[in-house]
Amino acid sequence: MKSKAEDIGYSSVVVIVGWSVVAAVLLWLGLFIFTGERFSAVRWISYLVPWLSGLLLMLTVVPVVLRKRALAVCMLVLGMLMAYPYLHQFIPSQVGVSSKHLPYKVMTYSKMGRNHDIGAVARVVSREKPDILFMQEISKTESQKLVQLLSAIYASPLFVDDHYGLILSRFRVVSRLKRVEGSHAADILLPEGKIRVWNVHLQKSISSRDLQYKSVNQLAEQIGQESGPVLVAGDFNATVLNSPYVKIRSLLDNAFEKVGFGFGFTFPSPARRMGALTPFMRIDHIFYSKDFTAHQAYVVHDAGGSDHYPVVALLSLTREGE
Repeated sequence: MKSKAEDIGYSSVVVIVGWSVVAAVLLWLGLFIFTGERFSAVRWISYLVPWLSGLLLMLTVVPVVLRKRALAVCMLVLGMLMAYPYLHQFIPSQVGVSSKHLPYKVMTYSKMGRNHDIGAVARVVSREKPDILFMQEISKTESQKLVQLLSAIYASPLFVDDHYGLILSRFRVVSRLKRVEGSHAADILLPEGKIRVWNVHLQKSISSRDLQYKSVNQLAEQIGQESGPVLVAGDFNATVLNSPYVKIRSLLDNAFEKVGFGFGFTFPSPARRMGALTPFMRIDHIFYSKDFTAHQAYVVHDAGGSDHYPVVALLSLTREGE
C-alpha cells in the first residue's frame, strides 16, 4: 500500500509534467500565431494538432482525479481550442440533391511518383467513376496507359502535364490554359456551361516553404480573377491550419470541410512506413466556387499503391457557367 509521502510525490510529478505540457502547447500556439510557419517545427506540429488535442483532452482526466483544478482547466481549454477547427466535421451535414441540379462526382488522387502500378490506380478510379478526375505525380507515359485502361469511362480529350499531373473528364475539355507554378488549368464544358478547373500539386514545405507560398499566391491571384464556376483540387501538402489552405479557403469553399464527416485524413497510407497504422493528416483537398453546392465528400480507403488516399466530392452546378 502506498504511503502518504509516495502519493504526494506522485501528485507532484504529475503536476510538474502537466504544467510542462501546458507551457509547451502555449509556446507552440504563441509561435504559430505570431510567427506563422517560419519555423519548420511549428509547422510540423500543426500537422498533428487533431491528435495532440485529443491526447490533451484525455490527459485532463488525471489532474481532475488528483483535484488539481487549475491544471485541469488549463488543459481542457487548450485541448478544446486545438480541437475547435475540427469539431464541426463530426456533425453530419449531407445536403440533399434536387432533380434540377444533379451532382457531378469529382475526385483528386495523388498517385505517388514511385508508384508504377497503373492497374491498381485504374481500379481505384474505375470503382468510383468520377466525372472529373484530378491526378498528381503521374508522368505522360503513365497517363496514356491509365487513359487506355479507363477508355470505357472517359472518351473525352484530356489535359496532361508531365510534372503537375492529369485532368481527366467525362465531358469535353474545350481549352488548355497556361500553368502557374505548382498547378495547371483547363476549361471543361458541362451541360450547364463551361467551368474552369485547376489541378494543384504544391511543393512540400519542409524544404521549400517559400516556393510553396509563391505557388499558392500565384494560384490565388488567378482564382481571384475568375468570374465563372471554378474547381480547384489536388495535393496541397497543407492541412486546414496551414497558410496555403487558409489562402485558398478565403476564396473558395472546401468540400470535405462543408459536407465531409470526421477528420478525413488522406496521408500517409501504408505505402510509407509512417502510415503503417493509420493516416494522420488531411492534405488533399477539393475547393469550389459559390456556383456549386456540395452534397457529400469522403475519403476513398484504397490508395492503389499510393501514399495518398483519394478524396471524392459530389458537387452540383447551381449557377450556370458561360
